[in-house]
Amino acid sequence: MMGSGFFARPERKPVVLAVEIGNLALRGAIFGLDGVARLRRLRPSGPPGDGVTDRSRALLRELAVDARANGMEPIAIGITSTGAHTPLANILGNELGVPVVVSTSVAARGLAESFAGPPKEQGNTVFVTVGARVRAAIVSGGSLLAGCTDSAGELGHLPVMPDGEWCHCGQQGCLEVYFSSEGLVRRYRAFGGPLTIAGADIARQQNDDPLCGLLWNEGLRALSLGLAALTLLVDPAAIILDGNLPQPVPSFKEAVGSRLADLLAWRTVPAIRASRLGHGAAQIGTAILAFQAAGHVGIASAWDLASASHDPAFTRTSDEYHSWNEDE
Repeated sequence: MMGSGFFARPERKPVVLAVEIGNLALRGAIFGLDGVARLRRLRPSGPPGDGVTDRSRALLRELAVDARANGMEPIAIGITSTGAHTPLANILGNELGVPVVVSTSVAARGLAESFAGPPKEQGNTVFVTVGARVRAAIVSGGSLLAGCTDSAGELGHLPVMPDGEWCHCGQQGCLEVYFSSEGLVRRYRAFGGPLTIAGADIARQQNDDPLCGLLWNEGLRALSLGLAALTLLVDPAAIILDGNLPQPVPSFKEAVGSRLADLLAWRTVPAIRASRLGHGAAQIGTAILAFQAAGHVGIASAWDLASASHDPAFTRTSDEYHSWNEDE
């Protein structure tokens, strides 16, 4: 007589679906409990608007079919985008019957980078990306700090200069007025500099052009004031810098670290390091968020994130890089 389990259906392996919505491409993947992507799909984003939502929805349906056809069962969905949150969470949550979490790419990248550091830093970091804007992702206790309106991390609009220059947001003295590619260029031109200057040029010419040096150092002070405030408020183990900063990372880290040491009278400076995960960080962070939504809170601490993030499948076109001159 055959055992009672002979005709039993093999148990499906739990996975999450992760989709990164970029300006040019939709990147989808199925991630297992070990953090390894089992399958990937790439689709063009197409024209902006509602069509992006529809194409993302279709991609997620394809991934769900792929998973089930290969003995896997989606237990959650993660979606990340460079812009505002999409309406996919409510749509897909009802349609597929699994938790759906939506985040910005900065938040997802920050979460992944937090788990890529040494054990003593994991889950308690501040991830800062500097480009046309200045944004942050705050990770505490292994979870992202989202805030009541999902707006936590607007480091660029922290007023660091009382009665300072006006920001486009309507406040005075915002950090990104002084230290972002747009802010540096605007200030340089306001002082009579040539219109052809770029943020990266100001950084490179800081030792040769007195005006570049003045603006760069004022910007570094503004950044350091913002990071000092964050350090005292959230007590991070590490500050992770990102954004293809237009200066060698060691010298930039040293410049920020020395200024932070002067500002923090009684607290030691957190570890300051560059981001490590490259272009795969956003999708990996999305997968982590999805697993957390499904109840696997500390799962990423055991993942080999360095290997996963440098998978050739994460290769991007130059238009999609998060760089100093882009709105990120």
